[in-house]
Amino acid sequence: MGVHDNASYNPNPREEVSDTAREHIQANNFVSSQITDLPPLYSHCIDDHRRIKVICIGAGFSGILAGIRFPQRIANLDLTIYEKNPEVGGTWYENK
Repeated sequence: MGVHDNASYNPNPREEVSDTAREHIQANNFVSSQITDLPPLYSHCIDDHRRIKVICIGAGFSGILAGIRFPQRIANLDLTIYEKNPEVGGTWYENK
């Protein structure tokens, strides 16, 4: 007897419909063309990159690296780097 010889085995359990749902469907005579409460269709493709806003606090070593690498790796990036000092450098600027 193999692993999947059981008569109740279903390789995709999400396809099972509960008895309550089956009764509801049969009682209301649902037809796929009658379903009208679907979410709206959008005017963009599913694989279009959406705009991503990123805020980096500090322009020290990590902030500068984030400013270089994030645009290289993330499409449609809106990157803002905030620094409290008048120049970049973080701890190096503070301790010069």
